[in-house]
Amino acid sequence: MTFTRKQTSRILQMRRINLFFMLLLTSAFTALADNTLSVSNALVPQGRTGSFNINLSNTDTFLAYQMNLTLPDGITFVSAAKGNRYADDHSLGVATHGQTTTLTILSSTNQAITGNEGALLTITVEADAGIAAGTKLAAVLSNIELVQKVSETGRLQVHPDDVGFDIEVTDKVVLDENSPTVPIATDEAVNLLVRRTIKADEWSTLCLPFEMDGEQTVDAFGSDVQLAEFDSYEVNDDGTITVCFIDSDPAEGIYANWPYIIKTSQNVSEFEVTAVVESDEESAVAEYETGKGKNKKLMGTFTGTLHAGSVIPENNLFLNSNKFYYSTGKTKCKAFRAYFWFFDLLPDMESASSRISMFVDEDATTRIELNKRQASGKETVFDLQGRRVENAKQKGIYIKGKKKIIVN
Repeated sequence: MTFTRKQTSRILQMRRINLFFMLLLTSAFTALADNTLSVSNALVPQGRTGSFNINLSNTDTFLAYQMNLTLPDGITFVSAAKGNRYADDHSLGVATHGQTTTLTILSSTNQAITGNEGALLTITVEADAGIAAGTKLAAVLSNIELVQKVSETGRLQVHPDDVGFDIEVTDKVVLDENSPTVPIATDEAVNLLVRRTIKADEWSTLCLPFEMDGEQTVDAFGSDVQLAEFDSYEVNDDGTITVCFIDSDPAEGIYANWPYIIKTSQNVSEFEVTAVVESDEESAVAEYETGKGKNKKLMGTFTGTLHAGSVIPENNLFLNSNKFYYSTGKTKCKAFRAYFWFFDLLPDMESASSRISMFVDEDATTRIELNKRQASGKETVFDLQGRRVENAKQKGIYIKGKKKIIVN
């Protein structure tokens, strides 16, 4: 068949249009493939509340979303809490109609959902007491709409496929390090499934809302587990800092709501134990004090956390991979951990030669480096309470480097 030049031009134009639509479809399918919603840890105890996470793994940048969560009969929606994926104060909308709850996140400042992996939401539900342990009930996320940021002003709506998942009913109470709520206290001992990840051969912090005897401690963390309690700290003549701990015998167990440092020879992800839950986050603080009476002074604290999303105050320190890190004041940590505060140590700790030693029971010293802030080219200035001062123009006494300066 022979085509005229005009016909040939029209055919080529149609091919270009078809190719354009094919490219659009390919881009859309690629976006869906690279941006995946999933649900994790959907395990709920009989007659009690339990939580699970709605996660997003993404390569593109998103600003907002909406979805419907439909639960099976016997599972009741209780609440939803934001995960740690947001660049600003996104507002969470929740509307429940029967077994379906519509969840909406909007941002008034159009700031993006941060990171590429992790929980968007933590959902808390309650299972009927009459559902047998081991039962799996089908739930679904549907009508999903993600608002993608394609430019400073451009937005694109992405609609992934429905996400089906099972909610498993269990005879155990689940305490999850990713749960944003403090565990509910129990009147009697219950079977617990505790999700707390600990890396092998590294010092980690630990604070649990229940007591464990020696046998339970060894069963959970291994026969060679090392435990220690915060005692004090010292500023050495060479500018280094020694944080002192008292060795705690694992055979004596673990106290409820008390912070420890712990070291295991095997990775830990979860463990089971039968215990009474005694959540008391306010008392989960080990203190170091000097002086007596009117001269008594609080010099340091080691504070435990029992819920995920706990904000570590600015200039407090936390342990990670055998290093101390400063909190920015926006740093959040998971549940069942602890963080440190030391009085008036920031000037010394920021010096180039500064190091922190962690000293356990006079038998061994583990060298732990301070992860210093990026050098700014000038010495940082602090007030006498250890707070960073950006512009020391007001009258008073300040600390710059290791020297006190007076502004009149």
